[in-house]
Amino acid sequence: MESEHCAEFFLAQALDGLVAHIGVTAYSILMIICAAKTYGSPTSNLTLEEIAELAGKSVETTRVAIDVLKKFNLVAVERQGRSNRYQILPAQRRLLLR
Repeated sequence: MESEHCAEFFLAQALDGLVAHIGVTAYSILMIICAAKTYGSPTSNLTLEEIAELAGKSVETTRVAIDVLKKFNLVAVERQGRSNRYQILPAQRRLLLR
C-alpha cells in the first residue's frame, strides 16, 4: 500500500525545519496542493491560478513558491494539455533539509 504523501508535513519533526528552509509562502502552497490532491493519488488538479487564489497570493508569487517546492523535491510539475498538475513526491525523492 502506498504511504500517505502529505501526512508527514504535519508532524512536529517535519515542521521543525521545513518552514524555515522553504518559507511560509511555499509551505502554504504545499498545504493547498496536499489538501487538493486527488483521492488515491498524490496529484492535485488545481490550476496555478486556483492555487494562487486559495493562498491569497499573486500568480507570480505562487509560481516562485512552486519553484522552491520543486527545488527541494517536494513537488513535481507535470504538463497536461494547457495546464500543469502538481504531484507531491514521496519522501525518498526529497533533498535532505538539514
